[in-house]
Amino acid sequence: SATGKAVTSPTVSGRGFSDDPKALDAVIPLIEAELSRTEAEGIKDTHRIAQAVRRVVGRWVADTYRRRPMIVPTVIDL
Repeated sequence: SATGKAVTSPTVSGRGFSDDPKALDAVIPLIEAELSRTEAEGIKDTHRIAQAVRRVVGRWVADTYRRRPMIVPTVIDL
């Protein structure tokens, strides 16, 4: 919570989205890049971090699958 840095790599899961369990694996590097960007900008508010992740994932899903699923990022403050 003091640095805004991610402690572990993100975990992505989908329900009712695709039968392929690895369908969302390609978005993980984009999430990690967004987390690095928020860290570099000094963003420490978990709500703002979750919004940034939601935008990145939503854009990727829309571009890749032409769908607009509900995206629920969970950011835990440590």
